[in-house]
Amino acid sequence: MRTDESTWCAVPPGTAVLAERDRIGRELDDRVTRPLFTIGLGLHGLAARVPSGQVGQRLRQVVEQLDEVIREVRETVFDLREVEGDSGPGLRARLLAALAIRTADSRVASTVSLPGDLDRLVPPWAAAGAEAVVVAAVGDVLRHARATEVAVQVRAGAELRIDVTDNGCGLPADEARAGLRELACRATNHAGALEVGPEPGGGTRLTWRLPLPGAQAAPDESPL
Repeated sequence: MRTDESTWCAVPPGTAVLAERDRIGRELDDRVTRPLFTIGLGLHGLAARVPSGQVGQRLRQVVEQLDEVIREVRETVFDLREVEGDSGPGLRARLLAALAIRTADSRVASTVSLPGDLDRLVPPWAAAGAEAVVVAAVGDVLRHARATEVAVQVRAGAELRIDVTDNGCGLPADEARAGLRELACRATNHAGALEVGPEPGGGTRLTWRLPLPGAQAAPDESPL
């Protein structure tokens, strides 16, 4: 294959490396993370129906181990994709696709509220973290909260704010410590914050905030 030398020289240094990292991240997400997540949901549902005993206890241990593997793979994927200049689908499309995939085979009804111009308001360095937060938070609701409803609201302006609420029984204390640690780190690394607490009518609210320097006031959200 012939390569035009002038065009090749004009490519910014590191562009090929960043593109390859993004490609690997997408393939890992499509071929590893999502199938693992589906398997985990199936095992979690099976474990809930197995009576207490040696087999049931072992099955629940396997589910916990798989949850940890999913978290580690997911962290690797988002680290790979957390680069400037993503030429693929925007954050809004990625969030909608991620939620559709993760709730398709569950009995949990989901609602989403996103700004229409979310892709313009959220820079690439913050978008990767936002996607990771929504995927992790919704995944924890599906696996542990015993909820029938989950709602995701994203607002962007002076800060990026993500609220994930459910009507379930709440997260176990050990799961909250392990599963939310990476989300808290993603926020605090950029002067943000993570808050998790009970909803007044029952269930749990997770709020993740991240300052967006130089941003304007938040526009109205577009409910979907």
